Order: sequence, then C-alpha cells, then structure tokens
Amino acid sequence: MTGALQTYARKTKIPIDTLTFRTVVLDKFEHEVTAGPENGVYVYGLYLQGAQWDLKVRLGDAGALNHAHSLTLAPNTACTRAAITHGRARSHSP
Repeated sequence: MTGALQTYARKTKIPIDTLTFRTVVLDKFEHEVTAGPENGVYVYGLYLQGAQWDLKVRLGDAGALNHAHSLTLAPNTACTRAAITHGRARSHSP
C-alpha cells in the first residue's frame, strides 16, 4: 500500500505525507474483480475471526458484518477498495 501512495504522489506531484486512504467494501469477491482501480488498490484475502462479511444484508452498498456461521473459523471478506485521497497531513506522534 505504501507503493501505491508513492506512485500516486509521483504521478500527481503531491507530497506523500498529505495522502491517505479511504476504504470502501465492494459488493464482490476477488475472483469477480477483472481490472485494477484507476486510483488506489484492491485489498483481498482478509479474514475475520468470529464474524463474516454478508453481502445479503444491505447496510449501505456492499453488505455488512454479521455473526460467523457455526464451525467457520476464518471466513473470507469481500474485496475492499482503498482509494487514495488528498487530505490532512498524517500525524507522526505515537
């Protein structure tokens, strides 16, 4: 993800310290994504413990977190888009 920030910063000539990610969970899984986003990256392969991403429940555009099915240890999540936005400088304090 740092590489995506660096590439975007070089392309737009915006300082990397002023860039941040805005995440949106999509209504599809990684095998349904055919091309990369114009801005940012797709994140997939994340696992949830004790919960699952349910595309059937509509809270917003792409489903919602729900209780995991019985005996399901680590269900996969839907694909997430991390779009790069130009925002406030990130704090480097602990």
